[in-house]
Amino acid sequence: ADSFASLDPLEPARRRAGYADLLYQHGLRYPGPALARAEQLNRDALVTCPREADATLWARLQNNLGIALADVGIRAGDTAALQDAVAAYRAALEVFTREVSPMDWAMTQNNLGSALADLGTRTGDTAALQDAVTAYRVALDVYTREDSPMHWAMSQNNLGTALADLGTRTGD
Repeated sequence: ADSFASLDPLEPARRRAGYADLLYQHGLRYPGPALARAEQLNRDALVTCPREADATLWARLQNNLGIALADVGIRAGDTAALQDAVAAYRAALEVFTREVSPMDWAMTQNNLGSALADLGTRTGDTAALQDAVTAYRVALDVYTREDSPMHWAMSQNNLGTALADLGTRTGD
């Protein structure tokens, strides 16, 4: 990836992101180190892509890092990885605003909700579950049944699961 830096200083980040995506997809199908390697490649890509250089690419890398971390956290039972996923999604949301990039914003909100729900379920943290519910609900402001039926259904399902878990934990 670094050999492309002379052509474009951000090309190494783009290449690493592409490699990370391939490894992530492999890691979903097969056991082994692919998910952890995808996480590391996303971190490496962020080193070569400061936010000031390309905020949109940086936010995508943050979101992709969050996705890899969340899956590592779920599979390995790694609470710290889930916390890092939440931080990565929140960083992406600094760039992916509802006004500027509504679909990216909604996708990242949904991803944030999933990481928070997994974290809340794993640790018994009702505040994390409440934050997950909030993230899903705001994603549904963009993911409407009419405009994005598949995304709407996914977020509705995620919201229902988080609400059920929250209700079980709080007796509500």
